[in-house]
Amino acid sequence: MEVTKENFDQVLPVIAEAIKECDFLAFDTELTGLTTRGQRITGLDSVEERYQKIRASATSFQTIQWGLCAFKWDEQSRTYVYMRIRWS
Repeated sequence: MEVTKENFDQVLPVIAEAIKECDFLAFDTELTGLTTRGQRITGLDSVEERYQKIRASATSFQTIQWGLCAFKWDEQSRTYVYMRIRWS
């Protein structure tokens, strides 16, 4: 579901219900840039180095979009599944 400033008030109750019913949430952000100069992440980085590089990028760029996905345990498949949010 796409949420915009035009439909936010209308879809907020649907989103709130999904949050209330889910087992956990995943967040995602889109920033105005990826990495700052000299902060490229490599597979050789320690956990601390990786954190510092991601932190530097996150504080250097603006968030322009964010995503939210709600997950619920499905006993039949014995896996977590994302909740389809219906809105019309």
